[in-house]
Amino acid sequence: MIKKSAEKLLMLATVLFLLVLSSCGTMGYSVLLWNMPAYNMGDGTIVPVYIKSNIFHEYVMGIPGTKEKIEVPLWQLSEPVSKGKAKKLAAKYSDYENTYARCVLDGLPIRAEKINTSKQIYRLRLGEIIRVLYADQNEASLTGSSSITGKWLKVLTQDGSEGWCFSYNLRLFKMFADGTTSVTADERDVEIKDNSEWTKVEELKWYPESYTSMIQAKEIDIAEVNKKAIFEIDKENKKITFTTPAGSKNTFEYKGAEKNSRGEWKVSDTPISVTIRRDNFIVISFTDQSGKPKSYNYVTISENLDNLLEEETTRRSNAYSSLRAFGPSFNSSNYGTISFNEGRNYTWTRDNLSGKVNMGYFIAQELKVDWDGALGLSDNGGEKIYLYKKEANGLRLKDATNSQRNGSTIVSVPVDSQVMFFAK
Repeated sequence: MIKKSAEKLLMLATVLFLLVLSSCGTMGYSVLLWNMPAYNMGDGTIVPVYIKSNIFHEYVMGIPGTKEKIEVPLWQLSEPVSKGKAKKLAAKYSDYENTYARCVLDGLPIRAEKINTSKQIYRLRLGEIIRVLYADQNEASLTGSSSITGKWLKVLTQDGSEGWCFSYNLRLFKMFADGTTSVTADERDVEIKDNSEWTKVEELKWYPESYTSMIQAKEIDIAEVNKKAIFEIDKENKKITFTTPAGSKNTFEYKGAEKNSRGEWKVSDTPISVTIRRDNFIVISFTDQSGKPKSYNYVTISENLDNLLEEETTRRSNAYSSLRAFGPSFNSSNYGTISFNEGRNYTWTRDNLSGKVNMGYFIAQELKVDWDGALGLSDNGGEKIYLYKKEANGLRLKDATNSQRNGSTIVSVPVDSQVMFFAK
């Protein structure tokens, strides 16, 4: 360390000595990219540059209007060029002069190009400050159908990383030559937008994310929906109803919500925080009575749940009626006789079984090649699940009790599961 410092002092002394002897000491002019409060110099200032040290990663630059020369990191200046070209570059940066941004999402990427799939060259820390150089003037969308609007900004970090960052998770502000700061119009717009986002959370009903996949696949799990899992805010009476996907109901009184530096809305007087991911998608962080923090993904839905439940009830009824019409009784010398009776009940002479028939199961697309559907047969010992296939001369069943399932959908069945055939 001592040796390096001595070498540096020797080099700088030599440089300054040469500058004194030479009247043509400048190697060009640069634009100051990050303000210098110690010298009351704002970004965008054009400065003379005398030497570049690749060893120490520094420029020696002059303070305009004085004879003083100082060392600055390479990243803090643009590449030295002619004075005319430096003025053109300063003009390019002028729209965002004195503009900086604070990151509100830990791990926010800076990318090589202004596209969401471009290579990541830097990941911002929560609260990290960066300089905004200029913007892509077109409004952009970061995601697909659930769009996040904003702009791609060309930015600079304090280690010299330069690239494109999407503005949605940045909070812009002004930082002047003397180091003082103020809120920009963009920042005020963001605050207004943030408030409107929370208003939307208050006005809508929110359901577990699993509802979206159920609705899209047209596979409604009535038992899950009947848990009435919901996140709903009664603004007039200042009450929140939050029922988890497991059916645990919680009711809280609250005064309001405030957004913290992590981008979460902390709901006052409750153990709830809400992070808004998209217009129709939020993450609810909740600390239960045992002190365990948990997170739940909730969404809005445009469909009418009552109509969906009615349609699913009709589907199950029709599926059972079709099975009865095909039989209603089926016989096997090995497995006995199974009968599907009115009231969605069954009897099975094997082991004198009887009970309810559950038509609330679905099967994955791959299984539909060989099977018509799935049903559950319950008795006092629980419920057994079977895939079924109506064939020309009878009914085929395959034990799917130990199947891999996603909710009420059977994804796969062990290959060695028992298969039984019953003649009509």
